[in-house]
Amino acid sequence: MNRLPLGVFWILVAFTHLIQSVSAESKNKVPFSDVWRMILKHSPQIQAFRQDLESARISEKRASLHRYPRVFMSGRIYSTNDSASTFTGGLGQRQIIGSDFVPATLNQPGSSFFQYGTLGFDLPVYEGGSKAKIAESLVKRSESKALQVTAAKIAQYAELAQNYGMILSLRREEEQLKLFGTSVDRMILHYKIGSKSNPIGYSGLLGLKNTRNRIQERVIQISGKSSALSQGIRILAQDLPENWLPLDQRVTDFISRNFMKLNTNPSVEMKPTVGVQAMNLETESLEKMIDSEKGRLFPRVGLYGSGDVFGGNRGLGASYSGGAYVQWDLFSAQNFDAVAQAVHTSAASQARAEEMNERNHIEKSSAIQSAQSLEQNLALMEESDQWLKEQFGVAQELFKNGSINALQLVEVIQRRIDLLVSRTEAEMSLTQARATLIVHSGAEGIFNEN
Repeated sequence: MNRLPLGVFWILVAFTHLIQSVSAESKNKVPFSDVWRMILKHSPQIQAFRQDLESARISEKRASLHRYPRVFMSGRIYSTNDSASTFTGGLGQRQIIGSDFVPATLNQPGSSFFQYGTLGFDLPVYEGGSKAKIAESLVKRSESKALQVTAAKIAQYAELAQNYGMILSLRREEEQLKLFGTSVDRMILHYKIGSKSNPIGYSGLLGLKNTRNRIQERVIQISGKSSALSQGIRILAQDLPENWLPLDQRVTDFISRNFMKLNTNPSVEMKPTVGVQAMNLETESLEKMIDSEKGRLFPRVGLYGSGDVFGGNRGLGASYSGGAYVQWDLFSAQNFDAVAQAVHTSAASQARAEEMNERNHIEKSSAIQSAQSLEQNLALMEESDQWLKEQFGVAQELFKNGSINALQLVEVIQRRIDLLVSRTEAEMSLTQARATLIVHSGAEGIFNEN
């Protein structure tokens, strides 16, 4: 039986391990849309706003029923020897007899056992408009809460898009630095003139080792940042695998697919963001409460009716009563300055909405300018990167044939590393600026909930 040479065997083992590693890594790569669906499902922030919305809708529904009658029932079973209660108990049973008027009986009636029940209703006809305005206020409040849910989704989407894009930038730099590190390690391994007796050669060796350390330090730094961002996303999404990775793509491609289109036309009027729209609706809700407080100063008119059943040791009696009523708070200390308080509360809400709208406009304008300059810089950096990559290849060949020394090669490598670091920082700043534009552009339709 023929045996494989030992070298071939180890090559096959290494190749198999590489295939398995690549396969395992590809299984952990998750598209952005899948991560977003997970976060949309599990995000505590979004869930909290959804619960607030449901609560507001229930409150709105309850307030809308204020014109419906109140139906009530009450009952008592008791024993008493009170003279008045015993006498009226006989009246309630409609069983008064002559001996009930004897003074001795009136004064010492003895102990009697009674049952009493009432079924009644209260129908408001006019309430001064107070409860009607409360119902209208709660309608606006529900609309505000619905927009707050949308605003929470937009904020969560922007945060996820920013962090996902940053991970892509960091991973791209890490992969390229590792390739550099491998090249530098190979140069150090085969460097033959790095003895201390040769100052120029030794200085070149030190430069290569310093470059290797810089690469390793940067890789460690990148790995820490990337891991922190990935774990933060995983905590929110809950269903992601432990060692999940973003789907490989250029950051610029990711931005063009998942961020809103950058509108740089200054003449386009800036719409209020969803958050500002929610605050405006909250202000309208509070304005309705001003009218509600005014309505408390008017009389309340309604209809009422009840049926009573009274039982005791003589039998069972029934009665009814019904009519109309008027209630008017001629004096109530709790109503003092209630209208003024509602006016100030509404005005404060309006001022906060205006301040938020102005701040959003400033931040949006700044983000647009930042995004424009960063996109231009990144285009130049990509072009420079191609040139430096070509320069590095030429420098390697010159180094191999002795045309340049190690220090000159190190200078080329350091320039390329500087460019990679600057590009990553620019890409991360760009994703942050574009995420800011998502939040400040009122663009609730940028994401897909399905």
